[in-house]
This record gives sequence, structure tokens and C-alpha cells, in this order.
Amino acid sequence: MVDNTQSSEPSIQRIHGVPCHPGTTREMMETFPRLVPREKDIYVVSFPKAGTTWTQEIVWQILHDDRKDYRRIDVRIPWLEGMLYPYKENPYKVSTADMIEKMFESFPSPRVFKSHL
Repeated sequence: MVDNTQSSEPSIQRIHGVPCHPGTTREMMETFPRLVPREKDIYVVSFPKAGTTWTQEIVWQILHDDRKDYRRIDVRIPWLEGMLYPYKENPYKVSTADMIEKMFESFPSPRVFKSHL
């Protein structure tokens, strides 16, 4: 039996080979390589589903002397390209290239970021 129903999921576009949600522009994706890191920045970069959340929590605990923080990990450690994803719980959603730059600069040092790029 063939399922001919259309999906209600929006189609995913690719920009520079990276899957992007509708509304993401080339200009927004080209902003990420231009973001200027600070000397004390830490990046947790991995393939999806490779222990990223666990690693983020370890980094957070090391930086904060094992003090408990019960906020969601995506609030404590922003997901760079996740800023573009329109999910409802996204704490750092942006809609323009300028917003990406301003959001990136707004976090206090030492900054920790997650990425799958």
C-alpha cells in the first residue's frame, strides 16, 4: 500500500549543504563564519546524537565548580545554528543576520556554545 498523504512538515532547504528550516536565508547562514570569538570562548562541536548534551553538562559543571543549575541546557549553553530553528521552546530564536550577531555578542564570558556545523 502506498501512502499518498502529504506531510504537514515544512520542507527543509539546504544552504551551503546545511539543512535549514524555512525562513533561513543565505545571509543568515553566512553570518556564522564571521562571528568573532573571544579568547575564553568554548565550543562544544559534534555530530548530532553523539553525546553533545552530556558533554555540555560536563563543561558547564567544570566552569561553575559543580554548582547545580536546573535551567535547561539550551538556556545555559546556546546552540548557534539552533537560533534559526522555529521550535516553540527555543530560548534564542533569531530572524535576521543582524540579530544573530547581536545575540552572539550578548552572552557574558566565558561563553559556551554548542554547534553541529
